[in-house]
Amino acid sequence: VYIYTDERDTLIQFTYTSEPENEAVYVEYAGYTEKKVLVHENTGSIFIAPNKEETDGIVWTESDTNTLFFISGHFDQETFIRMAENVKEKE
Repeated sequence: VYIYTDERDTLIQFTYTSEPENEAVYVEYAGYTEKKVLVHENTGSIFIAPNKEETDGIVWTESDTNTLFFISGHFDQETFIRMAENVKEKE
C-alpha cells in the first residue's frame, strides 16, 4: 500500500497484491455504484462513492501477472483509467 498526495493535498491510495483471490481484503465497496471498464485489455471496475466524503476507486487484475491493483481518490472515470494504464513495473 502506498499513499500519495497531489498539489491540493488530495489523498491517493495505490495498492497491489499478487493474491487477487483475497480481493475482499483490499476492496470493500458495499453501497457504491460499480461501472465496468477496461484497463488496457483487462476488465476492471470503478466504484463510485454514495457521497463526497468517501473516495471512489478503480480495481483491475493484470492477466499476464495475476496482480490485482487498486487506486482510490477523488477522480473522474477518465483520470482513473489514465492512472491505471500508466502503472508500470518498477525497474
